[in-house]
Amino acid sequence: MAFLERELYEPVKALLEEMGFFVQAEVNGCDVLAQKEGVLLAVELKKSFQLKLIYQAMERQSYVPFVYVAVPRPKKSGRDKSLRQMMALLKRLGIGLIFVSMEVEAPYAQLVLEAGEGGVATNYRKKKAVQKELEGRSGSFNTGGVTKTKLITAYREAALLVLLFVSQKGEVTRKELEEAGFEKKSQTILARDYYGWFEKKARGVYTVSAKGQEALHSQEYAPLLAQLQKNKERWLSR
Repeated sequence: MAFLERELYEPVKALLEEMGFFVQAEVNGCDVLAQKEGVLLAVELKKSFQLKLIYQAMERQSYVPFVYVAVPRPKKSGRDKSLRQMMALLKRLGIGLIFVSMEVEAPYAQLVLEAGEGGVATNYRKKKAVQKELEGRSGSFNTGGVTKTKLITAYREAALLVLLFVSQKGEVTRKELEEAGFEKKSQTILARDYYGWFEKKARGVYTVSAKGQEALHSQEYAPLLAQLQKNKERWLSR
């Protein structure tokens, strides 16, 4: 039975959350990024063991201290020589392994091999980028292992927060955003208007565009907009 990579995500997410991690999907190229008490770990999802998976995991080790790979549980895991060799390689590289039992009514993930700390990070730029992206998200609104899908990134979330604020005010200026507690990075969202959600009515005055209205009523953003609406105090910390 064939599985899609994205089908591995929910069982892996459930396992990590049981371990006390805050879990996010599709963070700067990582299928899964999780954090607990300041410790980061990444998980790469694949339908089977392959060298490409090892290469990806090794690349993640340059900026995430603990890296795992997650694959469907093999049917003959105890007697498969190639699997034993692959596990030996993972252990030598300090890469952890998670098996996902898919051929059951309720798929679940199991930690098979603990990851060893990958050593000192060498790619500081990516390390800082994934940490910033993770901290900029308020919840888990993506699925790991997906392709050609719009992701709820920290920037998109910040833009939706501004959109919600503008829609409730009718018209706003960047100064009003500042007075409401929005940081400068959020204030630039109006001028840049990356998604076409705003319309400039006069010098420094913005309102919601037709595209913005569509976004506000889109089912795609409904869960996040409901959360942002519920937690209005987040406006003062962005």
